Amino acid sequence: MYEEIIYGPEDAVPLTSNNHEAIVMEVITCKYKVKKVYIDNGSAIDVLYYKTFKELQLEDKQLIRVRTPLIGFASPPVRLEGMITLMVTVGVSPKCQTVPVNFAVVKAPSSYNMILGRPTLNALQAVARTCYIATLKGKKKLVVQIASLEPWEPVERKERLETDEELIELPISKERPDCVVKTGSCLSELTRKALESLLAEYAEIFAWSAEDMPEIPSKLAIHKLHVDPNIRPVKQKKRNFASERNEVVKDKVGKLLEAKIMNAVFYST
Repeated sequence: MYEEIIYGPEDAVPLTSNNHEAIVMEVITCKYKVKKVYIDNGSAIDVLYYKTFKELQLEDKQLIRVRTPLIGFASPPVRLEGMITLMVTVGVSPKCQTVPVNFAVVKAPSSYNMILGRPTLNALQAVARTCYIATLKGKKKLVVQIASLEPWEPVERKERLETDEELIELPISKERPDCVVKTGSCLSELTRKALESLLAEYAEIFAWSAEDMPEIPSKLAIHKLHVDPNIRPVKQKKRNFASERNEVVKDKVGKLLEAKIMNAVFYST
């Protein structure tokens, strides 16, 4: 659960960026996968909307009645239907954690099913910062916009079969000793030599970089976007990256252009 992730200045989203999205995720509670859960580190309570409360097959008699209204949730004070404590699982096994969450149940219109505030974030020892979304997206999608609930049952994870056999490296060709494939060390001498001979014979079919695949014939492989010609194209918003990442993107695209794997196309806007 506790994997070290380090953020630096290059991970920050510029103030002029359009990437300031809300953190919306999914959790598991009452044997349901609840989507559209809003993470609000400015909230001092955890909120469960009444419509979601009923969809979870919970009953009003399970609520602990309170008289204190909810101040600051909306313009006028909001009357609470009650409080209820539910076990909530965040994350995906094996990197998940289950904590008890004391929800305030409210009847109010909302596009979300729950709001998880500071109490749950503190219990999870989690950090919710919108400036981290750009980095987290590259590792795991956090922002989801799917409604409703889904039944959930725990699934047993099958153990991955692995061998204790050591691996050895076989070079593809003598001209490029750094390009190797790995195979088991228990191969017989005859089999290993036959494999080395086979790799050397077909060395040209192995591609280790974009330079190894210049001008791939369209008859062999081609990528197309099957779009409806009757639909008007929509211009996407420009995405901003840190200067270091821009250099990496330019380098990668430059190599693909040089190898003629992709071509620059200009459209009038």
